Amino acid sequence: MVAEQLPVNYAMTTQVVPLQMEDSLEKGFKVIQMYGIPAIPVIDKEGKLAGMVYRNDLDVALLSNFGKGMQIKDLMEKPKSVLSPWDSVGAAIIEFKDKNVLVLPITEDGILKGILTPFDLLMKA
Repeated sequence: MVAEQLPVNYAMTTQVVPLQMEDSLEKGFKVIQMYGIPAIPVIDKEGKLAGMVYRNDLDVALLSNFGKGMQIKDLMEKPKSVLSPWDSVGAAIIEFKDKNVLVLPITEDGILKGILTPFDLLMKA
């Protein structure tokens, strides 16, 4: 099978530590820093994807004290793209390029199942 035809569940990271909407920006910064990724998914109480928080936004909010006392829900954005575990690696590559993202949330029926980064794809190559 050609790599671009493989489903993203072949390469996605399933052990994700998502943020909750009520988490502090400080916690979000610590999680992103710990895992070394540029963005992290935010879930609601049912485990459904609610948004994404980006490292750059956290940096600006925390370094300027703009984000003092804010919660993740105040800074999260709607995901630029969402894939299912059964979408192809080729579709993911297109999304990385066209949407200019480095982290794609992977959901099934709205429930977060993992994330996919270009690094994940390189590790499986």
